[in-house]
Amino acid sequence: MKSKVLISLLVFTALLFGMILNVSAKLYIPEVTVTQEKPLTNKDVYDINDLSKPVTRVDSIPAVFRFTPDEPTQQVRDHYYDYLCDFKVTFSDLFVPESFGFYGAYGSEEVAFLYPEKTGKEPVYLLKALGFGEVTYGELLDKIQEFVCGAFNLSEANIGKSITVDLVIMDPKNKSVIEDYPMIDDPVEYKFEDVSELVGPFTITLTSKDVNGGDEGIATLTGGGIYQNGEVAHLTAPALEGYEFLGWYSGVYDASKRLSGLLKFDLTVDRSLNLHAYYRSGGKGQLHVAGSSYTVNGGEEQTGDSDFDIVIGTKAKVSYTGEDFLYWVNISNNIVSTEPDFTFTFVNETTLRLITSRNKEMEKSIYVIFRNAYAQILTAGRIIDEEGAEELFPKNNPGMMGLEFDKWIIEATGEEATPRSIADLIGTDLTTIMISPVYKEAAYKYHVKFFANYSGGTYAVFDSGVPVSDPYVAYVADAAEVLGIDASTFSFWALDEDALIPASYDPEQFTVTGSADQVITITAVFEHDVDPEPVVAITGFTASENGNKYRLSVTMNFYLPEGYTLHKSGFVRSTDGKIFEEEDLVIGAEFTKVHETSFTANSGIYTMNLNTSDPNKKFCFRAFITFTDSEGVLHTLYSSMVRGSYKSLTGQE
Repeated sequence: MKSKVLISLLVFTALLFGMILNVSAKLYIPEVTVTQEKPLTNKDVYDINDLSKPVTRVDSIPAVFRFTPDEPTQQVRDHYYDYLCDFKVTFSDLFVPESFGFYGAYGSEEVAFLYPEKTGKEPVYLLKALGFGEVTYGELLDKIQEFVCGAFNLSEANIGKSITVDLVIMDPKNKSVIEDYPMIDDPVEYKFEDVSELVGPFTITLTSKDVNGGDEGIATLTGGGIYQNGEVAHLTAPALEGYEFLGWYSGVYDASKRLSGLLKFDLTVDRSLNLHAYYRSGGKGQLHVAGSSYTVNGGEEQTGDSDFDIVIGTKAKVSYTGEDFLYWVNISNNIVSTEPDFTFTFVNETTLRLITSRNKEMEKSIYVIFRNAYAQILTAGRIIDEEGAEELFPKNNPGMMGLEFDKWIIEATGEEATPRSIADLIGTDLTTIMISPVYKEAAYKYHVKFFANYSGGTYAVFDSGVPVSDPYVAYVADAAEVLGIDASTFSFWALDEDALIPASYDPEQFTVTGSADQVITITAVFEHDVDPEPVVAITGFTASENGNKYRLSVTMNFYLPEGYTLHKSGFVRSTDGKIFEEEDLVIGAEFTKVHETSFTANSGIYTMNLNTSDPNKKFCFRAFITFTDSEGVLHTLYSSMVRGSYKSLTGQE
């Protein structure tokens, strides 16, 4: 195929304008015949960088010529057969990028393509530009006997401009141009006088990128895909936390290529485009410094523990101003600098602690680390007495879905952690102690009704209470056994008994969770003639209280058919207690936050935790999945919206 395309490119360029080597008596170059043809219509057009499939069609190629070379003499073959050659295109003026193209045909092979770059000042050597390697003059004479070529223009800015094409011969040793001879007596120079119309379909490709870090794929964009000429692409980019949205650009980040500065942008499609949604990373984070007699970034001297807002990605400098410095340590008590002046790049929230000779001389002390059930450090520090232990205790007890916090345990001894029991370990062989939470099963249950639907009838599979600490997994095999049928006839899962609206097509199981006294209905539906389609649904709630802290845990399920590709999944929720209309609560909307999963599989279960100190505060949320279908089109699908407070959603009001 490559050789055929190569021949086509050689063909179209040479004949396009009818300008090849001039006859010279001493070189014995053969003459050629050039005839004007009728304009061609409705031809496929390819991207110059990808000749595997057409990107659009052009309805008119006005400049068309037929080229027929005479048989060269043996003298010409002997002398120039191994010389290299290329087509040199010169332009009368600057041409707009992707505004014009070439066409060429040889036998049954033909190709038309867009040229992507701005040209005009310097000639373009086509074969070199296209990466087709070295072509000899002999290959040109032997393989090309007759061909047709042409050109088309896509921009009014190019009207009145012209193109001239020459075949140049190059020394195969040093590859420098040694002669340039047109092969016709009256060279043909073609001037563009009209604008060709593109027919389509067109492909809109979307990419998100950070102009600071250069990272791509930082945001989920919607609206890309295949469009017909004149269709409108509704492009959407999300508002990313910590990033400034700069706009939609055609190609590189350049003001002249910006199409819109809005997150939502409607584009009338008239050609294939590679669009970039550009962002700029930034924002601030907190630097926590524990110690005395120090400065941050040359500011005022500090005499105690303080927090500082630092621009992410910038240099931060902490400087000790006393006389008994030893080192700086991080939150894990690892030494990060042995110099009083410590400069580092601030990338996220950071804790530094100053260690001096006074700290070191504390012989009776112990380092204490509080962590949650997932081994994440909540607080840590060195204490010398019971008062210090009391101050180090976490201000809030860590929650765990479906369980109730019981107490803190010292891992080394197994006893309950209190300020007194911790202080009693000072002066022992223990220099560092870990303290972890212990949970107990919640006393409440939710109710699950599991049905099987077959031939229009509904049959009970399970009907009982389940502890709120436990998820309930419904199995297709159990439902099929109750019905006495083959499990392979399963169709879909529904979260109701009568409406039978699909919530998942997972052929094996479906998982739900519930809050106290909640009733959840699940139905396994068999022998319904349906095609699996993407679905996402909220499938349950659990709740827990700890003093004046309330946690609502919300679970979602999603499913994608085979051949679909998941990009993102999770929840989008309101952040200010506002109750949205369903069509307004979308990814990237104002006053919203996204809780995103890390799933890559085509089905999954994910739980979002919502914490509040006000049980009457309103929540508004919905689950979502963003995916590419089997045709390569990008979609975002949302579940139904849930509205309410902690109390209302857990059945307390």
